[in-house]
Amino acid sequence: AMFNLAYMHAHGLGLPRDFHLAKRHYDMAMDASTEAVLPVRIALVELYGMQLIEDMLQWPAVQRLRDSAVWTQVATSLMHGDEWQWDTIAIVVISPLLLMVAVIRRQRAMLRRE
Repeated sequence: AMFNLAYMHAHGLGLPRDFHLAKRHYDMAMDASTEAVLPVRIALVELYGMQLIEDMLQWPAVQRLRDSAVWTQVATSLMHGDEWQWDTIAIVVISPLLLMVAVIRRQRAMLRRE
């Protein structure tokens, strides 16, 4: 029940969106059951990501971008209603990071051969 309440606070489902209250309920869910540890940790990663994006949306540079036509195209492709499509965002963020890791590993392997 605590996990579901936290999820509702995190996503604003029937309640106002409140990241701090969501975090508190996720922590209580984790303390109440050992089975909830993994799902709560995954949900906390999502919560931190949502909070980071909400904070970044307040930056002046991002505010200027939001006023442009580019933002409209990005927002319509990455949002469904009021919710961000986290799977798409995760793929966009993780793919370049994995590519960087592959390039660095290849460079290190080439240096070891020399």
